[in-house]
Amino acid sequence: MIQVKTLKTERLVLKKITKKNLNDYVEWKSNREYHKFLPTDVKTKQEYEISLNSIIKNYDNKDEPNLLWGIFYNNKLIGSVSIEDWNIKHKWCEIGWGLSPKFQNQGFAYEAVKCLINYIFNIVKMNRIKVVIWNKNDASKKLASKLGFVQEGIERKARIKNNKFVDLYCYGLLKEEWNKV
Repeated sequence: MIQVKTLKTERLVLKKITKKNLNDYVEWKSNREYHKFLPTDVKTKQEYEISLNSIIKNYDNKDEPNLLWGIFYNNKLIGSVSIEDWNIKHKWCEIGWGLSPKFQNQGFAYEAVKCLINYIFNIVKMNRIKVVIWNKNDASKKLASKLGFVQEGIERKARIKNNKFVDLYCYGLLKEEWNKV
């Protein structure tokens, strides 16, 4: 079973988010720029509190296919990485990431996602990781390529944002490819 264990990098700690992190969570999620490439929009503090409580509750649900690690820098929650779906039998999973715009372009996403990939391949023993990226999210496409992901296709008009259809770019990474990176 996949669990949210505390993971560490040179500058970051990836761990469970708690109620103590509510203010950082609201600050990060309330930034309109953060939602630019997501099907979501800014919510109220009360809605974010409900969302955070749901995340916390899911940590104890062994069957939950969505696991989220908070990305902490100097004890401040600045974003998250997640396993959004998985199949243990066929040894694949899908991941995602999100970072407060205040902390973008500083290598934090690269460091956090690299750590999660190492955990998935070396501890969880998956063979394949998938990531799906919105068509105009060039920073995430660049990050995926830098980490060794290969673009495998495009899901045309797969999501709606601001009443317009959006294409999704699908990337994959195999364990044997990761070992060469």
